[in-house]
Amino acid sequence: MKILMVGDVVGRTGRYFFMEQTPELKSAKKIDVVVVNGENAAHGKGLTPDVFSDLTKGGADIVTSGNHIWDNPKVLEIIDTEPFLLRPANYPEDTPGRGFCIFPVGRKKIGVINLSGRTFMQPQLDDPFRLTEKILRLMRKDCDAILVDFHAEATSEKLAFANYFENQFCNEVFWNSTPQIFKASIFKVREIFQPVNEFRNQIFIVS
Repeated sequence: MKILMVGDVVGRTGRYFFMEQTPELKSAKKIDVVVVNGENAAHGKGLTPDVFSDLTKGGADIVTSGNHIWDNPKVLEIIDTEPFLLRPANYPEDTPGRGFCIFPVGRKKIGVINLSGRTFMQPQLDDPFRLTEKILRLMRKDCDAILVDFHAEATSEKLAFANYFENQFCNEVFWNSTPQIFKASIFKVREIFQPVNEFRNQIFIVS
């Protein structure tokens, strides 16, 4: 199975690039699932119903996010009704939307968890470590693979999360253009560190 993860898609330029390139890439690489972080896809901040539609028409199966998901209030029109639009799971329980999902791929099921770090983030959020353990207990019995989008400002927090949950996911992806660090890792197989330019899409294929 091949999974394509893309993030962040920023503004109109990022959306159009994603919509133009993803169908061809899916076909050429025989991609089964596309996960894209869309929190900055609407004019560089937030997400709207029309922009979400652009991403799904362009090939996104699951759209994750981070703290900027709330920057455009129009997202509230869809965040409770779109099952594969995620916001960080460690927001308060009464927050609209959902923080994880299970996506069917043929006879298999892929679990995706969306989380936010707490360092330099407002408002203060629930402990992502403890919450992830709770979600994993719910998802493991139903999923063939589990992916995590951990949206955080501090590289140290991302590394701490990655090391704590080593070998418990098929993949963890950490992205945020603010600290200029991207880390995609499958532990004991390969680790990738690369600088991020927020005006370019970072693409990582998990196979």
